[in-house]
Amino acid sequence: MKIPKGIIIKVKKGIAGSFMACSALTSLLMIIVFINTYKTSKDTIALFFLFIIIISMMFLTYKIYRFYMNANASKDAILFKKTQKSPTPLSDKEKEHLIQEKIREQALKADLENKKQHEIKQSAAANLDALESVTDLSREDLEKMEQNIRRTFNKKHV
Repeated sequence: MKIPKGIIIKVKKGIAGSFMACSALTSLLMIIVFINTYKTSKDTIALFFLFIIIISMMFLTYKIYRFYMNANASKDAILFKKTQKSPTPLSDKEKEHLIQEKIREQALKADLENKKQHEIKQSAAANLDALESVTDLSREDLEKMEQNIRRTFNKKHV
């Protein structure tokens, strides 16, 4: 069977592992058959040996069939087409529209990040106010403690 020129097939562990398992099973059964050669007639040994080869080849065929049927979603194979057409060139208006869309996405991400930072600062201030009302420490002392904790935490995780 000749592989079409338009497709490159990269095979990873799955098929090679299946083939090796079939080969190992066949070899093991061959050894068992040769050990039993002295006890039975040669016709039954030949038929049994042929039967084992047929079963192992059927298993390998089944594995290859499943491999090719699941090739798109499988991690075992990556199919590349050499003759893929390049995307059509975009007009100036389409390029400008894409650039504006990307700028909007970046601005939205920056806005969300600013909102998160603002919420974090508000919750930190609320926590400091709560600690100040519960303890006898002043706000400056609590801020110094917070900075010391952050420094030691950053030193441990860096």
